[in-house]
Amino acid sequence: MCNHLFLGVRVYPSYCPSNTFSIGRFTKEAMSDIYMDCDGRKVPMPEFYRRKHNIKLEYLHFPAVVPEKAGKGPRKYFPIELLKVLANQRVPMEKMHESLSKQLHKENVVKPEVRYKNILRAVANLNLNGSDNESMIKFGVEVDTEANQVFIF
Repeated sequence: MCNHLFLGVRVYPSYCPSNTFSIGRFTKEAMSDIYMDCDGRKVPMPEFYRRKHNIKLEYLHFPAVVPEKAGKGPRKYFPIELLKVLANQRVPMEKMHESLSKQLHKENVVKPEVRYKNILRAVANLNLNGSDNESMIKFGVEVDTEANQVFIF
């Protein structure tokens, strides 16, 4: 597994969406070999999750995730199978596979005249330059659809 690809990714456990954190590292040992404190005694991680969260873990041979900033108190471990990735995170180009990076670049490179036509189409579809757009009239806003012109002297 390419651990460095996931470091810093913001995630949350499916059983507690408000508990977000960044992935700091993965354990070297499997979850079945990690012991956690449960009501004053050490139990294997799968048993901890069964007792505390009523969740039966399926992939006991997987490593656990350790948050980036553990803070004070005992170290926290999270099963990979219960983590959800927060939406709308930027992926650094160096972490992206080269073929995906090239495809993404190709999709996002648009000639200026094509981009301008797309903008005009969007303005028309949203009726942002029409005199019958009540919201635009009430706010006193007008959209000028003329392209910016640059003069070189």
